[in-house]
Amino acid sequence: MQWRINYCRSGHAGFASLHVDAITSPRSQDKGCCQCIPTAPRRLSPHLGGLPSSCCLVIQAHCYRGSRLSRNMSTMLKTRTFSEEERSAFSPFIDDQPAIGRYEHFKMLLLGPIAPLRFIVGVLIVMSVAPVFRLITRTKAPSRAELTAMQRRMIDLYGAFVMRVALFIGGYLWIRRKGKRVRMVDGVHVPVVVNHQSWVDIPITAASGCFGFIAKDAVEKIPVIGQNAKLVGTVYVDRTSAESRRNAVQTINDVVRDTRGAGLTVWPEGTTTNGSCVLPFKATVFAVAGKCGVPVQPMTIKYGHRCYNVTLASADWKENFFRILTQFVNKAEVTYLPVMSMEEGETAEAFAERVRAAMADDLAAPMLDYPARRKYVYREYLKGKIPLSEAVQKAAEM
Repeated sequence: MQWRINYCRSGHAGFASLHVDAITSPRSQDKGCCQCIPTAPRRLSPHLGGLPSSCCLVIQAHCYRGSRLSRNMSTMLKTRTFSEEERSAFSPFIDDQPAIGRYEHFKMLLLGPIAPLRFIVGVLIVMSVAPVFRLITRTKAPSRAELTAMQRRMIDLYGAFVMRVALFIGGYLWIRRKGKRVRMVDGVHVPVVVNHQSWVDIPITAASGCFGFIAKDAVEKIPVIGQNAKLVGTVYVDRTSAESRRNAVQTINDVVRDTRGAGLTVWPEGTTTNGSCVLPFKATVFAVAGKCGVPVQPMTIKYGHRCYNVTLASADWKENFFRILTQFVNKAEVTYLPVMSMEEGETAEAFAERVRAAMADDLAAPMLDYPARRKYVYREYLKGKIPLSEAVQKAAEM
């Protein structure tokens, strides 16, 4: 078994409690080095001083206090430090995690064996929406517009209930809420705009009764999920079609004005971040709100990062699931900010920037003008497709 760990000399503390049987340092793509540490079990830290300042270690066998970790648990050992160049170019997207100490290892060893069971139970509960929605609608594949007001209400309530139960199984025993949700103004739905950090954002917003997501059309083709997501107001858009993107404004306009719909929930940043900042907002929903004469309601989600940062900016999704399911408690806080309307003579871009500033102030996070496309360049670098120098150059050209 092998585990790959990226290492920088400044990061000794991250390995302080790791015991190893053997370590080799194969030829690095960047520095080119090859060293070997004696194979007797011992602490790693005393041996790091002789390694180059940047190299790639492969742990061939290891143990922690005599307990051998399985291959599936290897991802939790990935510890990185980031160069100034990497931080400068990709700051919102780096997976900057707290150091894994003895307490975290204890939780993983204690809760790791039941993590798969918690995951399976959560999936089964979420999948229960299919038969329940079928029972409520009494037909196989209706549209939301064909349902009665009572049926729509029952679907929304059950959808929110299922998401809350799934979050509870995932360790979100309670979610603190501040402010008041404003659903409609003058018979028109008030769009909700949310900061985007993790896949957990989706069940949290749904558990709060905020539906009407915008998703790519490929989701509609997923068995069970596609049709049932449509029943809670999900709108599908073909992102590869220029015509579909041009029609997005009209689609959003129809959703906002449709009293039989579920409203609209939008993540205007367009991608997830590590929660360290607020990215520029796409102005489409703000243009529609101004055209319809309705306000938008900013909603912020904050996560507790003391033990583990649940954000999914560039983390491996398997590691992300595992770490979330091996926490005793996960914390989240939802804040509904006051509704905000477009002012006379204000452009959609200026309106979006004003809402962004209000959300950044509540999150106590800076507004950084990093284009969302940088994240995909960074992923190419993380997958080893391009070197860091090329990734930084591409980012600078955006």
